[in-house]
Amino acid sequence: HAVAFLVSDEADYITGTVLPVDGCFRFKDCRAENIIPPTEPRQ
Repeated sequence: HAVAFLVSDEADYITGTVLPVDGCFRFKDCRAENIIPPTEPRQ
């Protein structure tokens, strides 16, 4: 997702930063389901 964002038009304001992207190597439980609580589906 990070690469797709960085090549998109929404990232044109980013000119220099360190953006670590390690695929959860450092933090083993950084998957989205462990960070973002599930929500009820909308009707």
